[in-house]
Amino acid sequence: MDRLTAHARKALTISIGIVLLVVGVLLLILPGPGLPLIIVGLTLLSAHFAWARSLRARALDVGKQGLRWARRAGSAVRFRGRATPQRPP
Repeated sequence: MDRLTAHARKALTISIGIVLLVVGVLLLILPGPGLPLIIVGLTLLSAHFAWARSLRARALDVGKQGLRWARRAGSAVRFRGRATPQRPP
């Protein structure tokens, strides 16, 4: 009985991972949160497949590089925000 449960859990994990991966790729084209769904789908699939593990690691590395780039670009350009009108004294 435990083997059946383990196989069912594996099949369920793989199925949900594939669905999340496909929906995430579709949401890259359509409006929606595609990248988080792709990462979650790859995380589920990485428990069983080496290709998903390496692809997830690569995606996280690229995401961290993009975040560092955005922080550097944001610190190089100081945003002042909207100018508030000052009232005369």
